[in-house]
Amino acid sequence: MIFLSLKRLFPIADRDYKEIDLDYLKAPENEFIALTNELLNRNSTQATGTHGTIASAVAHGDNYNHESVSAGEDNAGQIIMALLFFKKLKAEYADYKGGLLLIDEADAGLFPTAQVNLLKILERECKKLNLQVVMTSHSPVMIEYAYEQSQHKYSKKFKTVYLSNTYGSVQVMHDWSWAKTSADIHTRTVSAGPTAILPSVNVYFEDKEAEDFFAALIFRQPIRKFSNPMSGIKMGCTNYVYLLDKKVPEFTVNSVVCLDEDAKSLVKGKGFKTVVLLPGDLPPDQLIFEHLYNLPADDFFWKNNLQFSREVFTNSAGREAIRELGIIGNVVNLKERLAAYRGNKIKRAIFKNFYNSVDFQLLVASSVKPLNAWRHWVENNPQATNVFLEKFKEVLFGVMKEGYAVDDAKLTALQIKLKKVPDVLK
Repeated sequence: MIFLSLKRLFPIADRDYKEIDLDYLKAPENEFIALTNELLNRNSTQATGTHGTIASAVAHGDNYNHESVSAGEDNAGQIIMALLFFKKLKAEYADYKGGLLLIDEADAGLFPTAQVNLLKILERECKKLNLQVVMTSHSPVMIEYAYEQSQHKYSKKFKTVYLSNTYGSVQVMHDWSWAKTSADIHTRTVSAGPTAILPSVNVYFEDKEAEDFFAALIFRQPIRKFSNPMSGIKMGCTNYVYLLDKKVPEFTVNSVVCLDEDAKSLVKGKGFKTVVLLPGDLPPDQLIFEHLYNLPADDFFWKNNLQFSREVFTNSAGREAIRELGIIGNVVNLKERLAAYRGNKIKRAIFKNFYNSVDFQLLVASSVKPLNAWRHWVENNPQATNVFLEKFKEVLFGVMKEGYAVDDAKLTALQIKLKKVPDVLK
């Protein structure tokens, strides 16, 4: 059992201890230094043992000695020594079956990166030495890391246990995230509420069509106020993928990159954490064309004050695409038509012309429901919309956490209102 004390903070003059040679440290000295450096992200080259007021072992450099190490370095040394004790037992004790290591206040004196590194080291070494570690901590970083690891499929390596007296006598709460734990500690509800102060995260798009689509998807969503659409910035998906591959922080850490669905093949398997794909199986301009073309002439959408009927759509805004692709009938599968189309060099220009036409822009600019074409698509595709909203929330959550160090308890303000899905679509 290890109690991580703060005796290292005693003034040097008040300490009653001396430097000693630790026989059990000599053989694994290099391993002790290496593990301590890994935990603290340091470059120490020496190790010293002490006895008395501070019974410990620490790694340090040649520019300062064991007298000057911090409480965190001292605690790190004690934990690493415990692991080496178990390693020695395993090597020398024929009936070794593993062990139990108890650590009180494991985060004491450790900065956030070291706290996570400690858990990573323990996970690896416990497997080698057949150990179970039980520790206490008040660190949001350690608690949330352990909780996230416990949520991985088939993961039994981590478990969070919280003791609460909120409901009377002390009760054991299993698998609580830091958000729930923090709310209980601070005696408040989990939700951070609509007044939560969170950063506004930049959201990048390939073109205006994608931006318009996105605006309709998050229309009246609580999460909207935390996103900052970067209007007017136009880059192809290959440009974004290039910047992501080069690990440019603005795109890999600090922002959300919202790409068209046809970028799926370019980002597949790359593990980009800031990328979210728009719904549908076509680029936005083609998707909305197909949606409107397939709307019956008596659909409520066409009964608007602008008198923008289906006939107006097919005769003006959509005429070029209909003619060039040879579309006939009242319903079209645009993917099939595009696959059969031979003029590939101009097919994107056809839909750009359609989308930017004066007539169609009336349907995009309108704030009147159901006249706005994109909002009509959203209302008629609740499942696809919900999938996007869930993914966008997940990505935005990750950006705020990793890029802006926002506490998990505050991130509960990132809420979405899912669309109601009719029973016939479930």
